[in-house]
Amino acid sequence: MDYSEAQAQIPRDDLSGVTGITEKQMFGGLCFLLNGNMICGVHKDWGHGRAGKDHQRLF
Repeated sequence: MDYSEAQAQIPRDDLSGVTGITEKQMFGGLCFLLNGNMICGVHKDWGHGRAGKDHQRLF
């Protein structure tokens, strides 16, 4: 896998108290899932996350 362990530690720390969080290596990086649904991840030295329906915009 090609991701920064230091970058992966950020969501680990932020999500440490949330029940239902799992980690899975996917898409060449590491994804964090809540009850099986991806909520964020890291790839190389950057992270990404879902904004959620309330924050989506059409371009």
